[in-house]
Amino acid sequence: MCNKKLIGARYFNKGLFSNDPNITISMNSIRDTDGHAVGNYVADASCFGYANGTARGMAPRLHVAIYKVIWNEGSYTSDYIAVIDQAISDGVDIISLCLSVRGTPLTSDPIFIATFSAMEKGIFVSASAGNRRPDVRTISNGTPWLLTVAAGTSLGHHCMPCNSEKERKKVRKKIVVCQDENDSLSYQVSYVRSAKVAGGIFITNSSNIRSYMKMSFPVAFVSPKDGQSVLDYIKGNSDSRASFEFRKTVLGTKPTPTVAIYMAITNCCPIVLKPDVMAPGSLVLASWVKTTPVLYDGSVRLFNNFHVISGTSMASPHAAGVAALLKAAHPKWSPAAIGSAMMTTAVSTFTNLHTNTDDYVRLLCPLNYTMDQIKMITRSSAYNCPKQTFDLNYPSFIAFF
Repeated sequence: MCNKKLIGARYFNKGLFSNDPNITISMNSIRDTDGHAVGNYVADASCFGYANGTARGMAPRLHVAIYKVIWNEGSYTSDYIAVIDQAISDGVDIISLCLSVRGTPLTSDPIFIATFSAMEKGIFVSASAGNRRPDVRTISNGTPWLLTVAAGTSLGHHCMPCNSEKERKKVRKKIVVCQDENDSLSYQVSYVRSAKVAGGIFITNSSNIRSYMKMSFPVAFVSPKDGQSVLDYIKGNSDSRASFEFRKTVLGTKPTPTVAIYMAITNCCPIVLKPDVMAPGSLVLASWVKTTPVLYDGSVRLFNNFHVISGTSMASPHAAGVAALLKAAHPKWSPAAIGSAMMTTAVSTFTNLHTNTDDYVRLLCPLNYTMDQIKMITRSSAYNCPKQTFDLNYPSFIAFF
């Protein structure tokens, strides 16, 4: 109501209601109850003093259409197809997908099917790669015709010993250091919380740290590599001391960026390497709804306009913003050309920057899709697999050993 940035807002749940007509949805509207958003320049943004500064997106001047399809009560795949079809009909240039369907064959994956139409219309699609850890075939949205975005971090882990008398006076109680073994992090956090100590330092390689971001007591999570420095300091000093410094944001750590430990890898399409790119996804400052608490420990609820959250759903909008800038600078570039420019640093000497849809269809044929399945995906009976090849012109390569 105060600017023209938000130019559309729609919500989709007909599939959800068709599956369960008696379902009750708590917020049956476009309004969000638990999520993150993009926006224009916002001065004095922070999460209770953390990440303080002016918040801005990758392309802060673009216009945004919002489509809500995920509900606290669940979601349905037919709504996924409907929302992408509606975005195509509305004439968007870029789609950022922060959703996926897990464990579904490509032939029945609504993202796989619906985004093919978006690619045909010249719409660039950026999609989150999933947060299911780097195990075999854990990636989401591994479709060749969209950009699959991994999450990275530029924030380091810091735990410094106290070197001055002033710092030592800050410590009034004990700080417990726990080393995670055999996925015991949840038990360790519970023990430290119940012990009511001054704080806890958890040395862990767990991918589930995001679950502990809303702690009600001072806590630091450090990697095993950084944690070894903490252990060495403790072992080498009989009177070891430490302190927590709050509301301090450290940027520019080296090496940077680093792949997030929860990042999913490998693709269901064996000849296309995924994810495509990595974007900031861990501990990102995002706007937040005032009706949902940023912190709730059972007794105290804290609300804020911003929250620090993690995941590939934070990374995908970063890539979508970069794609929007490229689309504005090169309006005739195809989605494949934009994706290639983001994935490589090569100088373009090829004059035809519109990748033909037939290239992707020829990829489906040797993957043993039937003609009925290909027709369902392409929505056309014009393709009959005249040439079957895995030789897709894609800006990545795989070597089999």
